[in-house]
Amino acid sequence: GSTDGSLQVLKRYEKTDSRVVVIQKENGGVVSARKAGVREASGEYICFLDSDDTIDSHMIQKMMEARGNADLVSCGVWRELDESTTVQRSDLYKEGIYEGKSFQSLLVNMIYDFEVYQVQRLTPWCFNKLYDTSKACRIMEDMEEGIRYAEDSIFLYRYLLECNSILILHEPLYRYRYRAASAIHAVNTRMLMDVNKVYLSLLPVFEKHEQKEKLCMQLQRWIAMMSCVALNRHMGFDSRIVHIPEFMADLSRLRGKKIVLYGAGVCGQDLYRQMECFGYEVVLWVDRDYERYADLNRSVEPVERIQGTEYDVILIAVASGKSAGSIKKHLEEQGVNEELIVWSTPVHIY
Repeated sequence: GSTDGSLQVLKRYEKTDSRVVVIQKENGGVVSARKAGVREASGEYICFLDSDDTIDSHMIQKMMEARGNADLVSCGVWRELDESTTVQRSDLYKEGIYEGKSFQSLLVNMIYDFEVYQVQRLTPWCFNKLYDTSKACRIMEDMEEGIRYAEDSIFLYRYLLECNSILILHEPLYRYRYRAASAIHAVNTRMLMDVNKVYLSLLPVFEKHEQKEKLCMQLQRWIAMMSCVALNRHMGFDSRIVHIPEFMADLSRLRGKKIVLYGAGVCGQDLYRQMECFGYEVVLWVDRDYERYADLNRSVEPVERIQGTEYDVILIAVASGKSAGSIKKHLEEQGVNEELIVWSTPVHIY
């Protein structure tokens, strides 16, 4: 569906490599394109690669060699948060095969784990996974082409309900490239309607499953979070509108540790409330502009107070990956061990 000459380039590849099949069609969005591709797929297994991204040259080979009898294989991702910050993201489960009871346990907390206050423990993307083609074809054919948001998650969760096992690999074999002009960064005044489409697409499927109560609870929590994200970041609302608290990334790795929280803005305040609610130990809360937050219930101290404080980890809570990277670099220049620094920018929910 591209209009920039991509078709001519692809046609040249098709002439010189019999493995390349070019499908010429009108641009109908991601779901429409994937449907067309899956219909033509002749292999036993299938992967999806988004047009902006790149993969390790051995990605498919490594996933196939490790697959065994798993219905789904998932690998890690290098994810660009902006032009200068790249982080590694993998499924928040241990590496290995999940089948039988362990697979059922994964299903009931893959979208939201109520025990550790954690969203999307399983990476919610289509692109870093290896699928059984016949299953993928059935699921994709049933997808509504009008879905324009979280289509990856809808496909993945539906697919998993037809599985008996999943293999998780942490090695990052896929690279998700940041593009400022992509749709996810654009203002979408209809986003609450798009979020509702996601809900209506998954609810009937979840309600038919034997674990319907736990699946629907996860779904409702996720939809509530996505609605907050829509209002806060995607609908173009005036910045003076009251910020609706969002849920942050995984904190379970910090349980039992003495934490220095760096950042007292909207993200820091949201995160502090969560940690306080769930019993995490914040021994110091700092911000460069600490005097601005004098009216908070908990005292925010100057950054210099970190020296002389006993702690296990410094948790950076700011709104952008670029700012977090700058703070991390400054702390390292002050002699802080890189391994003691983590950051939690607002979680990307799909």
